[in-house]
Amino acid sequence: MVAVYGTLKRGLRNHHWLESADFVGADRLTDATLYDLGPYPGARLEPSRGVEIEVFRVDAALLAGLDRLEDYRVRRPASGTYDRLVHPTAFGPAWLYLYNRDVAGCSVIREGGWMPRVRRSVV
Repeated sequence: MVAVYGTLKRGLRNHHWLESADFVGADRLTDATLYDLGPYPGARLEPSRGVEIEVFRVDAALLAGLDRLEDYRVRRPASGTYDRLVHPTAFGPAWLYLYNRDVAGCSVIREGGWMPRVRRSVV
């Protein structure tokens, strides 16, 4: 299983990656904090009041595709944009991608979920 908190959630731009996955349910994590990185969020293992995730059942091929999307590097996890670890959810253990880069100056989300910014055109 994989736990997602950003663009992979239902209704958001990268959810098509999970179209073949089974949606298991929604949960809240109180030991993860999200950072708004602009076009997507990044999670860190830090206390929160509960950030929203969705859990999906995935196979190895789909997980490998998500690894490419998230720039997770199996042989050198610290060198990629994201690392991943098995994390407890209400539905059992699930892979959770954690952001490896600097978050200084990024907005912090300690409760609720991340939403994409709406682009407004200037007329």
